[in-house]
Amino acid sequence: MNRLSNEQMHNLLGNYLRMKLFFSDNNESARRAGAVEYEQVIADRLQKKQIEYVPEHVLQQENKIRQRRHQQALPTPDFLFKKPEQFVLNGKVVEVNWIECKSYYASTIPRLKTILGFEQTANKYYKAYGKGIMVFKHGFNKDLNVPDGVYYKRYKEKQI
Repeated sequence: MNRLSNEQMHNLLGNYLRMKLFFSDNNESARRAGAVEYEQVIADRLQKKQIEYVPEHVLQQENKIRQRRHQQALPTPDFLFKKPEQFVLNGKVVEVNWIECKSYYASTIPRLKTILGFEQTANKYYKAYGKGIMVFKHGFNKDLNVPDGVYYKRYKEKQI
């Protein structure tokens, strides 16, 4: 019997958690409720670090005004920084402009990738605002294609 490595176990658990939410809750209400709580944790950490940002709900309100003026809506990440901010990712200091929180495991399963659309979202935010971070609450598969200028980060309770 072959034993799974810690990384393989983490990937398996992440896939299980995501599929469990997806298949047992077609309207994803459990995931959405968890996402709100998860985003608040990230917001609290950013505020503790005195990082100024525009939250997603404000960006959405600004888009309503833009649309009334017949202007194109802009992408709405969870946190758009008022100025570029530095974070340490994979041992390197990087400067980013936004953070997007995802309350699931980012899988390489084609159907889930299509439904979740996180790669397209990452590309859209990069094109609009430059470099940014997608933080996945349950981690991500190391074999995912990470778009240029975007960093994938696994959520850890004491870090951001």
